[in-house]
Amino acid sequence: MLGTFLGLETSLSGLQAAQAGMDVVSQNIDNSSTPGYSREQVDFTESPALSTLGMQVGQGVDAQQITRLRDTFLDTQYRQQNASLGQANVDQTTLNQVSSIINEPSDTGISNAMEQFWEAWDSLTSNPNELSAQTSVVDAGQTLTDVMNQTANQLSDLQKDLGSSLSDTTTQVNSLIGQVAQLGDQIQNAEQTGQEPNNLLDQRDELLDQLSQLTNISTTDTSVQTGSNAYDQFSLSIGGVTVIDGSKPDGQKQVGQLSFDATDSSVSVTGEDNKGNTVTQPLSGQSGEIQGYQDSLTDVQSYSTDLNSLANNLATGTMTVTLPSDWQVPDPLPSGVNYPEVVSNGKTESLSDFINDPNSGVTSANGQYTIPTGTQIQVQGLNGLMEMGYASSGQGVPFFKTSDGSSTFTANNISVGATAQTLAAATTYDPSTNEAVSGDGTLASLASSMKDDSMQFTDPTLASSQEYTGGQNAVDAQTALMVDSVPADGSQMEINGQTIAFYNSANGSSAPTGAGVTAIDTSGKNLAQVASAIAGVITGNSSAFGATASATGTTVNLSSGSTLPSVDLTNVQNITQGATTASQSATPAQVVLAINEVPQDGSTMEVGGQTIAFYNSADGSSAPTGAGITAIDTNGKNTSQVASSIASAIGGNASASATGNTVTISSTATGSNATLDVNTDGLTGQTSSTLDDYLTSVVGELGLQGQQANNAVTTQQGLVTQLENQRQSVSGVSIDEEMTNMISYQQAYNASAEVIQTINQMLSTLMSSVNG
Repeated sequence: MLGTFLGLETSLSGLQAAQAGMDVVSQNIDNSSTPGYSREQVDFTESPALSTLGMQVGQGVDAQQITRLRDTFLDTQYRQQNASLGQANVDQTTLNQVSSIINEPSDTGISNAMEQFWEAWDSLTSNPNELSAQTSVVDAGQTLTDVMNQTANQLSDLQKDLGSSLSDTTTQVNSLIGQVAQLGDQIQNAEQTGQEPNNLLDQRDELLDQLSQLTNISTTDTSVQTGSNAYDQFSLSIGGVTVIDGSKPDGQKQVGQLSFDATDSSVSVTGEDNKGNTVTQPLSGQSGEIQGYQDSLTDVQSYSTDLNSLANNLATGTMTVTLPSDWQVPDPLPSGVNYPEVVSNGKTESLSDFINDPNSGVTSANGQYTIPTGTQIQVQGLNGLMEMGYASSGQGVPFFKTSDGSSTFTANNISVGATAQTLAAATTYDPSTNEAVSGDGTLASLASSMKDDSMQFTDPTLASSQEYTGGQNAVDAQTALMVDSVPADGSQMEINGQTIAFYNSANGSSAPTGAGVTAIDTSGKNLAQVASAIAGVITGNSSAFGATASATGTTVNLSSGSTLPSVDLTNVQNITQGATTASQSATPAQVVLAINEVPQDGSTMEVGGQTIAFYNSADGSSAPTGAGITAIDTNGKNTSQVASSIASAIGGNASASATGNTVTISSTATGSNATLDVNTDGLTGQTSSTLDDYLTSVVGELGLQGQQANNAVTTQQGLVTQLENQRQSVSGVSIDEEMTNMISYQQAYNASAEVIQTINQMLSTLMSSVNG
């Protein structure tokens, strides 16, 4: 016979369940605007039935657990795209700053200052003896060098700021790693006692979102059963190196961190490899703000190098000019004067050899050699041009000097060394005074035409560009099984022909048996515990199931080799299959190297510590020799042929192939620990251009890079927003939905209370009858 108070107890469970639902609704509404909060829901299950009088009578409802709603797949996708957005934002910001510094085109930029400089030389051509014209040239030169100096200093300051930001970001990453590790201890301790630490899990996910903006991260959850409770061992990897190991004891889970080297602004990650060994490797190619700062430092250095090349070529760049009128030099040639070389019959020779050539057309009279009109002279920039001419004070002097006394001109150290009195404008002179012939503006005309003269620009960025990709571990084929509710007694699922059968011992059911059958008792289990039990069964007999599995909350993550196992959920209505991922073999680290210009004679590159040295036999150069050196002769080769030669030369711990002018270099090792060290700092190329065209090309490249950065930010922002919207559709709180739930729970509560009141009246009537 049923107990008198069974109905009361059953209705009481309904009251408690409705109250639990109302509590969760209140929690969701209160935190609807809390950053990182995940919507919660109560998991209700039917209470075990009571067997009596040959039948089973229900005993109400149980509120088993409060689950936070989260989609781990969307979290992973969001964090990957968030890392790319972080990188793109830094790239965009940096390129905008570089654009503001170079400030082209504008009235205050280098191009305008250079144009004013050439115009001053034009005026001097017509008025070579006027002090005002001479002063204008010197002043225009001073303005040009001031603008170059200012631009170079601002780029240098920007590099320092980027290095400081990179250091700060590295520190921020380490701080976040430490916080995540501490939360890992708290989460594990709570889960081991059967609690659901939803607030701690939300805090950790919020920190992981922040961390993903700074660098690309990878997380894994391994489900572990302890007694009747299951908990997750959470691990975090950066650049293929584990920095948080969830299997470690409390206080010891953080096994790695990042480090910043101020000498070269490099970032390294130290942690454990997949065998538990401590490793340290460069952090590169991982996206996030850290990668953005690394790219930005390279970009700023590249533009600084471009401006240095411009300044050096302006002062000392090799160019060939044709004399528009005669050029006079002393007979005999004095020592200590840096005379330029002469281009004659397709070859370059010294001025003295040219003078001694009986076919040169040089004449001698009154202690002077006269180099005839039309002779081609090879000079070293404006300085070399000035040194071959004459000023009112005598022999010309270099127009530019370095402010730091070095022999190489840069945008930072170039300054004006000439004065109005020492400014050479003539190619003829009075031998009695050694002063320029009055009215001769030939040299000033040559200086003015420099803007139209081509010269060779040497620049590391002209030779090659490279893109690095780190090695990746092999990835098994994967699929997810979601436990939506506790499987019904007698239901079953199949994986590769192996059966997992569910029964509930509380209902008096026995474990199913048979070939290929594994039974799981669902009695007293919540959804996460069922998921953990499924994962344990599969992993415990992985050879038969052809797969391994782990559980994350109510999701079973199924992994196999190259082929996904066959999953049949026809006979279990409570489990659904999620997205699948194809397998991926382990990949090597790779560098894709584009050869943009034929390497300059004497330039080098390194692959894995081995040196590839370039020489040009047509210039009389010999093949470099030495330990670990492979020489490549560039004579007659184009960029595609150079790329092919590089690919053939690479061996040891790397292999390479060439397609056109692109060399793909791969490490022989594969997986996340595979590394590849390719250094092209010594690889230089040359291109022929005028000074103005070179500056225009630099500004054009900056504009193109800036546009690409803007497009990247727009694209990534759209992807991140889309993924965040998808995440919010799962984890976000909808006030309308919560109000609907509130009404539902309110009605359920009122109904249960009405049942209790009715039973109470029945009992009161019964008691009154008995007492009467």
